[in-house]
Amino acid sequence: MEGYCGSAHDGEWSPSRDHVPRSLPPEGPDDDPLCWAEAWDPAPADAEALSEPSRRAAERVFRIDSLVGGLSVCRAVESQLHADRARSVRRIAVLLGAESADPMERLEAPSLAAAEVAAELFLPPRAARALVAECLALTEPAAAPLLAALDDARIDRERARTILSASACVPDAAVAEFIHRAIRLASAEPSPGESAVRTAVPLSVPALRRSLRRLAEEYSADALAARSRAAREHRRVEVDPCDDGMCLLTAYLPLVDGAMIDTRLQAVAQAQAADDPRTTAQKRADAFTGLLLAPVSGTMSEPRGGVRTEIVVTIPYGTVLPTPGPATPGSSATGLKLAEAPAEIQGYGLVDAETARSLAAHAATWVGAVIDPNAGVPLALGRTRYTPPPALRRYLALRDAGCTFPGCDAPHPRTEADHLREWSHGGSTGRDNLALLCPEHHRIKTLGHWKAENDVPAGTTVWTSCLGRTHVTRGTPPAPPPRPPQPPPF
Repeated sequence: MEGYCGSAHDGEWSPSRDHVPRSLPPEGPDDDPLCWAEAWDPAPADAEALSEPSRRAAERVFRIDSLVGGLSVCRAVESQLHADRARSVRRIAVLLGAESADPMERLEAPSLAAAEVAAELFLPPRAARALVAECLALTEPAAAPLLAALDDARIDRERARTILSASACVPDAAVAEFIHRAIRLASAEPSPGESAVRTAVPLSVPALRRSLRRLAEEYSADALAARSRAAREHRRVEVDPCDDGMCLLTAYLPLVDGAMIDTRLQAVAQAQAADDPRTTAQKRADAFTGLLLAPVSGTMSEPRGGVRTEIVVTIPYGTVLPTPGPATPGSSATGLKLAEAPAEIQGYGLVDAETARSLAAHAATWVGAVIDPNAGVPLALGRTRYTPPPALRRYLALRDAGCTFPGCDAPHPRTEADHLREWSHGGSTGRDNLALLCPEHHRIKTLGHWKAENDVPAGTTVWTSCLGRTHVTRGTPPAPPPRPPQPPPF
């Protein structure tokens, strides 16, 4: 039987029936919806014994099996590409000083490499820093067997990351041995003295993670308590905006605290009335929100949690203030009607009109802003001094939404107002010379590793790296005005 698949390029590979890669022809039949699978070609005797429906069913199962087997080939290629990417990132970091004799250059190199990677790939800073750290760890001499295992596609990237994470607490002198044993676990290779004839069954990633934790304890020079104390220094809470006015809130906390929070949320959820229509997940989420945002004194006049906070929300005029229009069943007798255009929490995302009106009703401060109707750029707010006054800070939040460094997703509450031309060098505190930057990108810009210039008419910031590469960023433009009601299609 000759297997084939409709690939786009000569020289690609696809699994055969027994998952042995083979070369592919350049094209498949255009009228076959399963042309990416192998062609089913049964023996003549088998074909005669099958009815037409049975033959088609058998062919379908065969092709699905071929496609599923192809996923393993894709994973192998991804493993090899990741090994190549790790080497490239290592070379970038080395050229930026990762192996310099100057300790300050060595310290700065990973941050500079992460900035280059983030700008080039449009990655958020956390993702870029994590990628650089992973690639540097993967290309350390002690991790050479791990890199070779990726090259040979014996393990995939997720298992390689799991091994690197588990090796963090292993003393340097024992890392090489630990990695060798970990690779055998991850790839189901027989240990020395074991029979190689037995069927290899690789561990799942969660099972591998648990096994490696136990294995690492055999080598760890520090007690778990000491490592836990060190890990506590990295505790944090992060917010990632999602679609449909939602977000994902994650916390890195001591395990005991996380377990207590989890059990408390479960207890609160289970204590609700039996006829409560909410699901358990919804009850837990509502309990979490209520416990965290509950006023200390129980009065709505006090700032939530006893701490004054501020978010900047841009709301279209017609969403909160009624505008004249034709009288309809949903409007007042005078024909005034509220629009349903969404608002935007600057640096986070869109919220629906009803939520926007609720925010507006409880807002302690209103600031009006005039928007350029053509460019969508805010035109006026604030005054000049070294520290931007609150009104100018709100203007920057409205214009930039968050950190203006390429690829950075830090929202404006976690940013600082940076003078593009330093104040000490004659720079002014005005909208033309200010941009929002997160602390990390503020630092590398102040140290001179990157330069930034505002193009005010275009509403953009031009960034130039120490390598001379340029990247252009633009603040999030305001939402377009709502479309007028459309007549029914009849």
